[in-house]
Amino acid sequence: MPANFRGELRKSCTVETRIQLRLDENRPYLTVFGDSELLAFQAESEAKAQAARARGEDFDQDMHDMAFFVGIDEVNLDGAGRFAIPREVRESAGISDAIFFTGANRVIQLWDPQRFLDLGPKNSVIDGFCRKFMAEVEAKRRAKA
Repeated sequence: MPANFRGELRKSCTVETRIQLRLDENRPYLTVFGDSELLAFQAESEAKAQAARARGEDFDQDMHDMAFFVGIDEVNLDGAGRFAIPREVRESAGISDAIFFTGANRVIQLWDPQRFLDLGPKNSVIDGFCRKFMAEVEAKRRAKA
C-alpha cells in the first residue's frame, strides 16, 4: 500500500497492524478501512433504521447489516504496508497482478487499473495517475519477460 494511503488508514485503526477489507458484489472495487470505521458504519445502520421507523417504513436492520458486514475480512498489515488479499476476494473484484489505490475520505478503494478507467469516476487527474501507473506496471512486466 502506498505510504500516503497507509498513514491516513492507520489513523482509523485501533490496532495499526489490522485493517478491514470489504468486498461488495455491487461495486467494482475492494474497500479498505480501519476498524474504528466499523463503529461508524454500525451507527449509520442504526440511524437508517431509526429514520425508517420515524417515516413508518419497514426496515430490516438485520438483513441490511448482514448484506453490509458479511463482505468484511480483517487482514494483517505489515510495517511496509503489505497485506494479503484472499484469492477469491481478488478474483471477485476483478483484480489480477496490479492494484490501483484511490481514496475517498475515510475509505480506500482498490481497483484493477483497467477496470478503474472503464468504470471508475471520471476525473482527468486521477485517470492520469492511473494511466501512469499502468505504464509503470507494463514496463515491469516487459522487463520480467
